This record gives sequence, C-alpha cells and structure tokens, in this order.
Amino acid sequence: MSEDDSELQRLQAKRLAEMQKNISSRETMASVEPTSESPKEKILSPRDLVVKQLGFRGLEVLTNAESQFPNEAKVVIEKLCELIKTGEISEILDGGK
Repeated sequence: MSEDDSELQRLQAKRLAEMQKNISSRETMASVEPTSESPKEKILSPRDLVVKQLGFRGLEVLTNAESQFPNEAKVVIEKLCELIKTGEISEILDGGK
C-alpha cells in the first residue's frame, strides 16, 4: 500500500508541474500579445533603458541615488540613456564600479 501511495504522489506532482507550466506559458503568451499589437508601447522610458543595462547591485545603487538626489539622478539617467542609445556604453553597468 505504501508503494501505491508513493506512486500516486509522484503522479500528482508530475501533473501539478505540467499544469503550472501550462498556466505560466498561457500568461506569457497573454502578456506578449498586447505589446506586439501597438508599436508605441515598445518605446522605453530613459530610466527603463538604463535599468535594462544595469548589472549586479546596479538597480539598488540607482534607487538609492534617486531617493537621496532626485534631481541629479534624473540628469544622470538622461545622460546614461543618451550614451546607451548612441552605443558609447554597451557594457553592463555594475553598482560596484
């Protein structure tokens, strides 16, 4: 009987994993569809573009800078965005450097 229980648990776990995978793939497909319909949504804000280029601890450093120096951080974000768009900055920006 113990063998049957363990087999049943294994099958239930397998089925649960399949169901979770299906749900996550449906959610992914649902979130991709609206963005592909309107090209205007693909335009990222300067901050979003900079955040995509940040590495380890980069977002933490940016968030701290924005809370302590909001005006200066905005200027830095605009300049970083400009440099990223022109290709002058292509490497990942790390908060430790």
